[in-house]
Amino acid sequence: KREKGGSSSPVALLQLSTRERVWVVDLQLLCRAFPGGSSDTDLTPEEHLVNEALKMVFVDHRVLKIGLGPQTDLKRLSWSYPHMQCFKSFNAVIDVSTLVKRANPEEVSARSIEGLSKLCQHVLKYAIDKSMQCSDWSARPLSQEQLNYASLDAFVLTQLFDTIVATLRENRARVSASGDDSDSHTEKGVPVTQKAEKKKTKRAPSAETVVR
Repeated sequence: KREKGGSSSPVALLQLSTRERVWVVDLQLLCRAFPGGSSDTDLTPEEHLVNEALKMVFVDHRVLKIGLGPQTDLKRLSWSYPHMQCFKSFNAVIDVSTLVKRANPEEVSARSIEGLSKLCQHVLKYAIDKSMQCSDWSARPLSQEQLNYASLDAFVLTQLFDTIVATLRENRARVSASGDDSDSHTEKGVPVTQKAEKKKTKRAPSAETVVR
């Protein structure tokens, strides 16, 4: 999340989610922002703890990092906190928009998956409430509504990933059954290693259920 004010403001919040748990990291509270500044600044004790914890996740090839247009977000983090080495290197990063285009190349248009809400509508058949997106993310303390929104914003990416990968595997199984190895609807070239679960619900999850 960025502070109110647009692209000239540093990233205020970082959300991380697994299938079971969501972490909302208040970068504005824990780290000093030096947008576009020097990388030679010494870390505070709090920044050191954040830096070490996030670096282990971001550089680990075994941990898939799923996002929507993640390269833009990662560059924004590096620009906001240039003295934090954890935002300098990332491995195993996947853009869900690339996956959904591979899974449904005939059905997907750029407009149909523009933004997270539209992508959820296309893949999961429900839209998520984005009303808190333009709230003031620089104000502290964050409201419960903001925390709920931020948590759901990250958690829903795990559902998107599992649903899209299930579609890719179904496509590959159909291709194998038909004996046509030239079909482009396969997982070839996609760094997918985790088990995908088929979509079980078309009801949007409650934000409160993913906040820990």
